[in-house]
Amino acid sequence: MRHVEGISIGRKVVSLPELAAARTALPAQMAEQLALIHRLPTAPVGFLAHPSAQGYGFLDSMGAVVPALEYALRWCVRHAPAAGRTTVIHGDFRVGNLLVNPDGLAAVIDWEFAHLGDPHEELGYLCMRDWRFGVDGLRAGGLAHREDFLRSYEHFSGQTVERSAVTWWEIVGNVRWAVICLTQAQRHLSGQDRNVELASLGRRSVEIQAEALRLIQQTEQGAL
Repeated sequence: MRHVEGISIGRKVVSLPELAAARTALPAQMAEQLALIHRLPTAPVGFLAHPSAQGYGFLDSMGAVVPALEYALRWCVRHAPAAGRTTVIHGDFRVGNLLVNPDGLAAVIDWEFAHLGDPHEELGYLCMRDWRFGVDGLRAGGLAHREDFLRSYEHFSGQTVERSAVTWWEIVGNVRWAVICLTQAQRHLSGQDRNVELASLGRRSVEIQAEALRLIQQTEQGAL
């Protein structure tokens, strides 16, 4: 392990003037790193989890009745794409979990959610609105247009990306994040861990639910 200099705060990465050149280089660098991660042999890391959707379980455990999430979860189950190849997945690959210096990508950090899964999951997750940090016009991490990023990933990986699967995983990512925000808020409300930041995530959940429903609507209208 070694020390690596860089900035990880998402809003700074997408806005600091001194990182303008880095933002130009980052999309291709990120696509290349994802391709390398997804090329790692799975046999040596067979101990990694291969998680399934647990949204219903979390809602039930909280006794929560959230119609928007119930609808979105049911939609995801009914529209799940065919299973693709299984690779190593970073699990939280996004702006905010990368160290960035003036030359671009310096390191990929925060590997605690690494698991085995479909690489489309990683691509959809990166495109979630929350990870654009206000630069909504650039769907891939607030740094690039989604299609440009996917083509770059295809170039480095040699794999064809199913756009509809990426969209499905983006919706799933929003649903999961909305549920997680509720569980974090519950930690505060239950008295387990009194924390204003945890409490505020309950409000964020509503915004993320709306984003999931917006994506579902646009998908059904053929707008994505």
